[in-house]
Amino acid sequence: MPATAQLSQISAELQREIIEIQQTFDNCAHHMDVSGYVQYGVAEDGCVVSIWDAWNRFMRNLYLTSCAGTGVGVSGVLYTPSQVRNESAAIQHLRQNCRNTKVRFTRSEPNWYAPNASFDYVNILGLANGSAITAALSNSSIQTGTVSISNPLGDLRRLRNFVAHKNWETHSDVTRFMGAYTSHRPYLRSNTTGGSTKFLDWCEAIVAIAEAACA
Repeated sequence: MPATAQLSQISAELQREIIEIQQTFDNCAHHMDVSGYVQYGVAEDGCVVSIWDAWNRFMRNLYLTSCAGTGVGVSGVLYTPSQVRNESAAIQHLRQNCRNTKVRFTRSEPNWYAPNASFDYVNILGLANGSAITAALSNSSIQTGTVSISNPLGDLRRLRNFVAHKNWETHSDVTRFMGAYTSHRPYLRSNTTGGSTKFLDWCEAIVAIAEAACA
């Protein structure tokens, strides 16, 4: 890592990836549904999993970069962690200090993606930019231009779990927020404010959250 890491580069990498996922989503609008546990679209499911995976990698990168040395936020503020740690040392420190927190490990990796664990991550790792990260992730309403969008991270996680597992329990989780829609494919393509779609709103909100977390 350079002497001073540019946190803006981390959010820019996520934005580039999300734009490509969103373009793929737009290009597969006329693909056929597949009949299984429920009807679903293979391409749409892939986009949901991809955007969640991109988010997880973004948070991993942000936490580990923030504790690896001095970084500069989008706002120009310099941040230095209470103790500098490289990747392996940071993960080991998290494992040793995650008891009674919301940090959870699956094999060798913690749940970087979890918004409700952000307070624990920044406290355990001693991140100077912790307040920017936790404020961005905990904000219930995300401003994108002139439009305010509900924070989509919880619904995206539930939909990703359904896409990955497709059982009655995960299906019940997504039907709670889809309203009258019985399938997530038309729900994601439903029109919202200004000719946008639910999936595009999610994409723009996630980019906005990432930029705020890197402020």
